[in-house]
Amino acid sequence: MKLSEFKKNLITEVKKLVKEQAVPISRDELIQKIKDTKGAFFTVTFVKRTDGTTRTMNARFGVKKYLKGGELPYDPIAKGLLPVFDVQKGEYRMINTSTLLGANIGNQQYIVK
Repeated sequence: MKLSEFKKNLITEVKKLVKEQAVPISRDELIQKIKDTKGAFFTVTFVKRTDGTTRTMNARFGVKKYLKGGELPYDPIAKGLLPVFDVQKGEYRMINTSTLLGANIGNQQYIVK
């Protein structure tokens, strides 16, 4: 077996294992779980509205430290967006709640059913 085939097989098996351990949950329940993290780190996967690509982000909800004042000119919740702080980029980002795929909160993985 070639190394590339081995890697593909390994990735496939890991994905199967992750799906087996993930708890199926509704989109609204997952959004509430994210809101209940209260500043704890979590990983979320969703489809971006701008270009349709899948994005996985390490984030925190409810971070206020880096706000520069002022308010958003729109209501993100009304537009189906959830404002979070992207830990890797060090900037605020929006999660498209209508295309949530799953999240890892604490030691539990959730997948939208």
